[in-house]
Amino acid sequence: MLLVAPYRGGVVFFLQSILYFLPGKFLFKKTDIKSSLKSLLGVCYCVTGLVFLVSSIVCFGFPGYALSQDSAVLFGIIPGVSFCLFLVSGFILLMLAKERIDMQVLEIQKTLEKSEVRFQQIVETSIEGILIFDEHYQITFANKNMASILGYTIDKMLGKSYISFFPENQLDIYYHQESLRKEGKDSVYECCLLRKDGLIHWFLISAKAILDDFGRFEGSFAMLTDINERKEMELLLEETNRQLTELSNRDSLTGIANRRCFDATLEREYSRLIRTKSKLSIILLDIDHFKEYNDYYGHVAGDDCLRQIGRVLANYISRSVDLAARYGGEEFACILPDIDIHSAVEVDEKIRQGIQDLKIEHKKSPASEFVTASFGVTTVQYSPKVSMEDIIATADKLLYKAKISGRNKIEFAKLN
Repeated sequence: MLLVAPYRGGVVFFLQSILYFLPGKFLFKKTDIKSSLKSLLGVCYCVTGLVFLVSSIVCFGFPGYALSQDSAVLFGIIPGVSFCLFLVSGFILLMLAKERIDMQVLEIQKTLEKSEVRFQQIVETSIEGILIFDEHYQITFANKNMASILGYTIDKMLGKSYISFFPENQLDIYYHQESLRKEGKDSVYECCLLRKDGLIHWFLISAKAILDDFGRFEGSFAMLTDINERKEMELLLEETNRQLTELSNRDSLTGIANRRCFDATLEREYSRLIRTKSKLSIILLDIDHFKEYNDYYGHVAGDDCLRQIGRVLANYISRSVDLAARYGGEEFACILPDIDIHSAVEVDEKIRQGIQDLKIEHKKSPASEFVTASFGVTTVQYSPKVSMEDIIATADKLLYKAKISGRNKIEFAKLN
């Protein structure tokens, strides 16, 4: 019977009314005072459900009227009313969707603002210095600690070029790091930056390139750790070690190199001689009758005599590659790389004449009334048959020959 008109239409209208009443009831139940759009949408759903319910009651309660011509007006109004309410409901749904999106955007903005505040607090309270640069390496951000270390305010640092903080001897580091950032590469490096007062300050810098969505360079971020105290200690230690090394290679009496330095230099030059197949000249000299000088004038005068002769050697052995050394006692030695025998003898003669020109009195010398020296000079061209010991032995034999032939002389020979 229910499938016969108008009951069939009544069933359809009744089901439609339920489909509108249920969401309307849900909206009223979940709606608070502030959500006026949800309330309005609930009213629309309930009104639409009421229209369909009235139509269903007419079909079930007044079947004769529902089949009559008079009902055509009522049932004709229902689609129009339903359509209007559907449009209103659709507009309200759009407004609700927009309201929800606006609320989500507002929540995101609040979250970003909170994150920005937290980030700002972290940056400002960080013990590290932080710098951000644009694509031209102009500073766009500096935290308070970074500005304070360099002696600036934050406002004064903004817009300054990063290169302006680099001393001239550190510019190669700047250009290298700039090229790395522009290639999109990160790095950690040490360098010193100029403070406002002109002093340098050392930092360990961790730098990261900032790239856009297409991989193009648009700036960089740097975190700078203050290592100034540590670096100053390292530099002081290096300088102390250098001084200790220098002292360990220097004769304390004459101020020129000692035997240890001479041996190390000779070994190095001999190795170079093997590689380059060049020449190497060696001079050995001995102060004539120095024992008698010491016995007669005393050790204080003897020490002063050695110092003066050391200064003569330092004056004439002046090339950076040459070396003058105190070989032991009153004996001295010189290393002259890339010098032939004739040039070595010329240098030797200048030294001999320089010692004589000191005119240090020596009443106990049979060779002269002043302090003199005897010399042995040899030049070696590389040969696998010649060792370092052979070079020194040859120079020593020539020195002995100069002594037995009257002293205050130079004896020289090539070593083949």
